[in-house]
Order: sequence, then C-alpha cells, then structure tokens
Amino acid sequence: MRLTCFDIPIINYDFPATANEQKSGNELKLVLLRQILNDEIKVRSIKNLVKYKKLKAEAERIISDYHHFFDSLVAMEKLVQVAKVVNEEDERRLQLGLTDEEEAFYEVLANHPNAVQDFKLVKELVQKILAEVKKSASQPDWYKKDDTKAQLQLAVKKVLRFKVKAELQEILDEIMEQAEARYKEYDMSVA
Repeated sequence: MRLTCFDIPIINYDFPATANEQKSGNELKLVLLRQILNDEIKVRSIKNLVKYKKLKAEAERIISDYHHFFDSLVAMEKLVQVAKVVNEEDERRLQLGLTDEEEAFYEVLANHPNAVQDFKLVKELVQKILAEVKKSASQPDWYKKDDTKAQLQLAVKKVLRFKVKAELQEILDEIMEQAEARYKEYDMSVA
C-alpha cells in the first residue's frame, strides 16, 4: 500500500491579488505587522503569562484605536514600539540576573508591589517557588491531578506565607496559572 503525497501549498498565490483589492499598502503592512506581533506574543506568553497578557492587550488596544482614530502609519509606529518592548524585556531579564524560568514568577510577584518590596527577597522566593513547581511538574500529567496541584499550591503558600504581606491568594492563583501554562509539557529529564 502506497501513500499518496498531497501538495498542500503554504503560500496562497491569490493572496496578493485579493490583498491589493482589499487593502492599501500601509493597511496590508499593518495587518502583517499585527499578525507577526500576535504570533510572537502567543509563543512567548507560555513562558510568561503576566507580561505578555499586558503586551497583547496593548497591541489590541492600538488596533482598536486604529480602527477608530489613527491612520495606518501611526498604528504601525505604535505596534513597532510594542515590538521593541518585547525585545527589551529579554535585556531586562539578563540585567536582573534571572533565568527565563525565574522571570515568569518574578513578574507575578513584581505585579504586586504591596506584597513584597525587597528585590533580593523576591529573587529568593522565585527560586524556591521554581524548585517547588519543578518538583510537582516532574510527575506525569501533574496539571490534571487535583491532589498534585493542591500539594503544589500548599508548598508555594508555605514559601510565601511569612514573606508576602498582601494579596496572597491572588499571587497563588497567578503562580498556579503560570506553572500550568509553562510546565504542562515539562520534560522530566531536565529536572
């Protein structure tokens, strides 16, 4: 039995013709820039939900404003600024001395300035939280098991209990959401 090979083109050759009919050059560029930026944010959001939710909301606000107030050049300039912020975040993480994994949990705590104010303490808490998350994530299908998620939440709560001054439950919820998004497909050999 022989499998037949289907020719599924990735590029739609009719696209330029239909795009020219529907959009001007700047509008087309704006649509493409928006798509590229949304794809980049989507890929990165798994790593850091807190940060990229804000950036996605900002990009969507710009597009919404474009439809109501801006011309396409102004909207493109604003989207390029959002793209620059995405790239600057990588530099900021390196300056803070955080790993890619630590940064996500750092952002959760940094979003709650009333909870913890000392950077060294935040960094220490982030490292402990990450260790607990990795320990739980090393179990197969951990995110589907209520008891494993409860154990992780309890462990994280113990780490935060005497250090976090306010908003403990909200921080816990955000940490659990980030842990599940990032470590759903965790490779146990890395742990």
